[in-house]
Amino acid sequence: MKHKYVVLLLLLLSCCVQNLAQAQLQHTVKGIVTDAESGEPLIGVNVLLKNTTSGVVTNYEGQYKFGGLTADNILVFSYIGYDPQEIPVGAKSIVDVQLKSSAQALEAIVVFGESQKDVRSITG
Repeated sequence: MKHKYVVLLLLLLSCCVQNLAQAQLQHTVKGIVTDAESGEPLIGVNVLLKNTTSGVVTNYEGQYKFGGLTADNILVFSYIGYDPQEIPVGAKSIVDVQLKSSAQALEAIVVFGESQKDVRSITG
């Protein structure tokens, strides 16, 4: 009977140790996303954790910061008019990305704009 309790206690301890190890392996990744041709920072790039809805968006300097990641996570960088990139996190803490423009993505975008307004209706 005592052996059963010892085995249960050891199983419980091993689970706790594994959970602590996983929690310690979580880290934050940050970086800058730029245009591959011009080197200019890209504002509003989606940085998503692959196969989830969890993500962040780059700021006005193209910077992002994503916390709670583990080594087996994959980040997906996507932006209108650019080819998406998938980058494994691994042990990296800084991941800078250069996105290449996509001719196919630009062909799919069509903007329509047509209107007329009387100057009196626009100005007071």
